[in-house]
Amino acid sequence: MELLEVILGIVQGITEFLPISSSAHLIILSKIFNSSINIISAHIGILIPIIIYFRNDIIKMIKAFFNFNTKDEYFKLF
Repeated sequence: MELLEVILGIVQGITEFLPISSSAHLIILSKIFNSSINIISAHIGILIPIIIYFRNDIIKMIKAFFNFNTKDEYFKLF
């Protein structure tokens, strides 16, 4: 793992939840460092912890959807 990949990962983690484009930051930094890093892998890297963190809610939403329980609060999210 190169230092640039670590820097891009840190920038992605910090800017993902801000109301600004984290993709733009990654593109700008990769242009500054004259690198062709795959930016999709940075997005997948942040998606995995989000899924792990919200796994219980995601499971409840899926169960409510397939049970078609309209009174369930998780069904109303659809």
